[in-house]
Amino acid sequence: LPTSRRLVVFSLEDPEPLLLGEEPVWRDGSLAGRITSAAYGHTLGRSVGLGWVNHFAPADDAFLTSGRYEIEIAGDRFAARLHLEPPYHPAGDRLRS
Repeated sequence: LPTSRRLVVFSLEDPEPLLLGEEPVWRDGSLAGRITSAAYGHTLGRSVGLGWVNHFAPADDAFLTSGRYEIEIAGDRFAARLHLEPPYHPAGDRLRS
């Protein structure tokens, strides 16, 4: 079976760790992908990364949002939130407050 994969945005729940790229992505305890690029998101106050999620069936929105994600940094796993949309407020309200 061919593997479907989706490129999504992750943000760490903990504001302290820094993502650099190439970190493993875990979904419900199983290796599911890898971060391709990352940086500190100043508007979010935490690390943000772009990464692939692999699946052996279509990786649709329902599959992606139903999982619990962690990103491994230097051997430790940190809870991460998957975003199907850009993780900022498009109207910019938070930037003006």
